[in-house]
Amino acid sequence: MEISLTETSNFLCNHCKKGFLAPAPADRKLPNIQNGLSTEHSTYHSTACEYDELEVHAFSLKLICTNPQCSKTTFAIGRLEAHPHYDGNYRTYSTKFSVKFFYPPVQVIKIPDCATERIRTKLLESFAVYFYDPSAAANKLRQAVELFVNQDVNLEVHKTSSSLHNILLEFKKSNEVIGSLLIAIKWLGNDGSHVGEPLTEAEVLNGYKTFAYVIDEYYEPSAVARRKAAVLMARGRTI
Repeated sequence: MEISLTETSNFLCNHCKKGFLAPAPADRKLPNIQNGLSTEHSTYHSTACEYDELEVHAFSLKLICTNPQCSKTTFAIGRLEAHPHYDGNYRTYSTKFSVKFFYPPVQVIKIPDCATERIRTKLLESFAVYFYDPSAAANKLRQAVELFVNQDVNLEVHKTSSSLHNILLEFKKSNEVIGSLLIAIKWLGNDGSHVGEPLTEAEVLNGYKTFAYVIDEYYEPSAVARRKAAVLMARGRTI
């Protein structure tokens, strides 16, 4: 996921849940870009070889909440790709900043207000690795589904089976739509746990949106949420 050094992001502050995250002005004590180009996109970089087609660096970016009553800090770190352009003795760059981690983790999507604290915590664990390893994030999402059916939903099948798949099949008997969606998310998490083609951010994002619908629909059913789910089910590889 690319991020701008100058524009406010669309991520909510994880501290106050009200403001958005915006790049903080860099200073000499804490430059926004580490181990690479300066914040002014320097025309010269001492460690680069002449006529390199690509320079790769690490970067760190300090983000500040736009809510004046909060103004707390979040950090983004990731990969900086710099493509040099040469003009005589000077070198300038076109750059791309790809975030791999946020700390504290940002909410990739808004967690429903009706989600339990256990589910909220597990989703934040998934969000923490989403940009770096979507497959690992999908595995955490599967764990959130397991928490949901084991702790939030009272099913007699728990007494006779510890298999998540069997529990979800039992749930599906009483709620066809939600049960089917939970099974689809479970398979997505399984894909993230096994060797094979790595999951993409888009696939895991689809899983997040579907699980958010499940939570909303289970606790606060709505026609609007049902319409959103119909769109989600038409997209993605497994959902």
